[in-house]
Amino acid sequence: MTPKPLSAPSEELVRHATRELGYTERLSVHKMTAGLGNAAVDVYSFPQLVNTLFGTRWDRLLAEGSKESLTWVDVDGLVAWLRDVAGDVDLADAVAVAVAGEEGFKGQIDAMTPLFQERVTQYQAVLNVDGESE
Repeated sequence: MTPKPLSAPSEELVRHATRELGYTERLSVHKMTAGLGNAAVDVYSFPQLVNTLFGTRWDRLLAEGSKESLTWVDVDGLVAWLRDVAGDVDLADAVAVAVAGEEGFKGQIDAMTPLFQERVTQYQAVLNVDGESE
């Protein structure tokens, strides 16, 4: 199912969603590497989530001798974190719709990637309104 387009976020929402979080508000994602195994990575902000979660290059995972890693997150936990901690209800709802019915994690990532790309562009537009950068 295709989610509806994301509405433009307010500056208040963007500043809230991109703030540094405390320990109890963190989200854990997992880096999985064939040679090193699995390691939990705690994420303390929306920008860190994007950098960590979407750093996976699926085309490199099967390359001979590749040291690439795969990043995994519990999608239900991600949706709850986006809604309850980051405060971005529109993005949380859109992700939930986009991943519904996707069997594997790669399909889920592929379904949510355009939403995160759109939201990051919107967040950047709001943060750079006065020429400032975070």
